[in-house]
Amino acid sequence: VGFKIVSAEALEDEKVIEGCSHSELEASLLYAKLLQVHRRGKHLWFETDCKPWPLFHFGMTGGFVVRGEGAVEYKSTNKDFDTWPPRFYKLLLEFDNGKQVAFTDPRRFARIRLRDDPLQSSPILELGPDPMHAMPLLEDFDSRIQRRQATVKSVLLDQSFIAGIGNWIADEVLYQAAVHPSTVASNLTSAQVEEIWKKITEVISLAVEVGARKSKFPDSWLFHHRWGKVAGEVGGHPIEFLTVGGRTTAIVPAVQRMIKFEAILKPCKGINSAKPSLTKVKSEVVTKEFKTCKSTKLKASKVDVSIKAETPEVLYSIV
Repeated sequence: VGFKIVSAEALEDEKVIEGCSHSELEASLLYAKLLQVHRRGKHLWFETDCKPWPLFHFGMTGGFVVRGEGAVEYKSTNKDFDTWPPRFYKLLLEFDNGKQVAFTDPRRFARIRLRDDPLQSSPILELGPDPMHAMPLLEDFDSRIQRRQATVKSVLLDQSFIAGIGNWIADEVLYQAAVHPSTVASNLTSAQVEEIWKKITEVISLAVEVGARKSKFPDSWLFHHRWGKVAGEVGGHPIEFLTVGGRTTAIVPAVQRMIKFEAILKPCKGINSAKPSLTKVKSEVVTKEFKTCKSTKLKASKVDVSIKAETPEVLYSIV
């Protein structure tokens, strides 16, 4: 920060460089002075003394390499720190202090865009809060997650809900919170929501504190045992692999049990009023109240949930 870019080379890659040509990207950066670096979730952008500014989305394997200083490690992809320019580079920058920086991406899921005002433009505008800088209060987090009908794993990966949580972080958070990833978010208990909320902050804060160096992660973390779909165990319990929300998901069934639900149905006026509200929890059975009419059909989650209840007037079955 504070130095001028004296050389800029962008490769011609229309998949990674989106919405502009490689020559336009080079022209926007050459002789620009770097004033600040900003981040939200998996997106990072340079604020320079002239617009437009470059906006980087790391995707799965994108990132920066500083010559002579290395880069952040990826569990599944090793960056080449010895060769310059590094393999799979998409953008090379040199500053007037002699520093050289490369943006690399072996799998080409990353994106480089130009934006005049990133905070007021897509995709930053559609992102949810960043848990490192603007984690919602527990009350707000609970209210937002309880409105979601998707699985809790899918909700955590939704960047419009919380920006920056990727697949391994979602698995780690749910393992440490002892929540099954296939649980429908609106069916979570208040205690489960609070655990998820706390673990998001704890896991991300610790990962940032140690510079994302996996060797510094606690031995008790699922992270060390979840890769390659290889059956193993953590904490003395076996790990299994599922597909949840289209993503490979590591779970520990002994810790992350699927909760069974019982429903108390209360007849009410009107036809379209099937909004649930949590009442009480007994052991692993969650009791929920539904105000509904006899003509209203309710559907449970596709996961292993069996719900049946009786009232003096009628037997309701949620299937």
